[in-house]
Amino acid sequence: MSRLILIPHLGSGGAERVAVNLFRALGFEGVITFENRVAYDLPSEKVECIESPASDSLTKKFLNFPVRFWKIRAIKKKFGSRLTLSFLEPANLFNVLTKSSTERVVLSFRGHYSNDISHSPFWGRGITKYLVVFLYKIAFRLFYNRADLMVAVSHSARKDLVENFHLDPRKIEVIYNPVFLDEVVSRSGEGLGEHEILFKFP
Repeated sequence: MSRLILIPHLGSGGAERVAVNLFRALGFEGVITFENRVAYDLPSEKVECIESPASDSLTKKFLNFPVRFWKIRAIKKKFGSRLTLSFLEPANLFNVLTKSSTERVVLSFRGHYSNDISHSPFWGRGITKYLVVFLYKIAFRLFYNRADLMVAVSHSARKDLVENFHLDPRKIEVIYNPVFLDEVVSRSGEGLGEHEILFKFP
């Protein structure tokens, strides 16, 4: 039985860094990604890419849905997942939809969703944005409370999920982003290169 991480990709970004840090620190057995963007040094055999990248096209978004569902479910079954931790959308959605009867599912919310819906390009534009947001709000109500645990990175984010998306407050814990103190100490002596000039002025 394995513990997996599900995330859209492992390119640059705060959620991606946290996912990789947790993968290394807690000994997860595998990472499932939607697209082959990996900016970290991870064993290739540990990363399962389903080759279903994001798209701005509403048609492509709908076509991606069954492909992602079946591929993620198959990989979870192959690994014998007993716990899957997901980061970002739509990974959270597919994590809870593909949950098996023997699996525990943890969803991680990295921001303030009410604000993200208004400003993030992820949700699309025009009619695409309207439909995606509408369907996500339904999905939150119907599916997300099936998760075993939901993690918010701040108390403000937790409040937003409860008040605006009606998620079960009993299942939401606030856990701040991890900081590896030994790494901070070891790197504190490194030079800043071209950025040194920032510290030459009051």
